[in-house]
Amino acid sequence: MQLKCFQIVQENHRRLQQISKYFLLWTLNSILLIWINVSANKWKIFVGKRVAHIQEETSSATWRRVPTQSNTLDFTSSGSETTTRLTSTLWWKGTH
Repeated sequence: MQLKCFQIVQENHRRLQQISKYFLLWTLNSILLIWINVSANKWKIFVGKRVAHIQEETSSATWRRVPTQSNTLDFTSSGSETTTRLTSTLWWKGTH
């Protein structure tokens, strides 16, 4: 999932740069944040190459982690009832 999101950002990177020079990217994965905030040379080849690619393509971006309590995907992955989602401010309006 994160790879697909990254590919979408990458495909639209030039167009997005024309709109804004500042990017804020979000991830659910705290390990990813550790990986991309350290030199890619520190990791084994498989991870290092991917980390280097992400670092190059998102050098102008700031990465943040979505806290669990603010993650609307948790509603669906945790099997919550539809009525819970329908009445949830987080589900309809997102985090503040």
